[in-house]
Amino acid sequence: MKDADKIKFNTLEQALYRNQINDLSFIINERLIVVLEHQTIPNNNMALRILMYIAFLYHQMIPNKALHLEKQIKIPTPELYVLYNGKMPQPAEQMFNLSDSFLEKREGVMPLEVVVKFININYEVGHGVLSRSAYLYEYSYFVYLVEQHRKAGKPLGEALGLATNVAKERGILTEFLQKYDAEVFNMFEWKMEDALEARYEDGIEHGIERGIERGAFEKAIEMAKAALENSLSPELISILTGLSIDVVQGLKMG
Repeated sequence: MKDADKIKFNTLEQALYRNQINDLSFIINERLIVVLEHQTIPNNNMALRILMYIAFLYHQMIPNKALHLEKQIKIPTPELYVLYNGKMPQPAEQMFNLSDSFLEKREGVMPLEVVVKFININYEVGHGVLSRSAYLYEYSYFVYLVEQHRKAGKPLGEALGLATNVAKERGILTEFLQKYDAEVFNMFEWKMEDALEARYEDGIEHGIERGIERGAFEKAIEMAKAALENSLSPELISILTGLSIDVVQGLKMG
């Protein structure tokens, strides 16, 4: 988009919503509010989850006193998406409707509805969105490379190295890999994937018991935080840093 200054990003910092923070939401030109969730495990409750989130976003935008005015309030039109790249087979695209969760089914117009578009961004599925977004394509292809080497029996560290070499040759995830290349490989020499199965709170103690240096663990945490800020998924961050999914999820939830 040419007018990047017309995009406003949203975050939820209230403790009450800490476990419900979405991957990304933003408003374009004050007319369109886009909510994106990134999932590696299928979840049939996405419409309900996003309903709760977007309701809070609207609550933040609109002063309470404005709700009592006679004039109709205009709000940004929502577009709601889930991007999926888990291992369980899923359609290239499907819709999640909030009304599918209602205990009582009704004919005609629903008194409340939320429609979420589910897009499978796994490289081998080949959804058209990958050809329209260079970032999604690079992300999807890198995960695909790692998984292919893993299926061939390569250890995670070696699979990551092989995938990274191809990525560098093809200019994929260039900035991230250039910034953290050395740290990623150093950590895999200590087999971080085996040493950090505990939760984040117990991670340092558990890592030291396995003979991992505190500095290496702290560097992995630093990298994971930076990747989260750049909206990388927990699965990719786990691959890049060697941290377990539990540790990454712990960082994401604060």
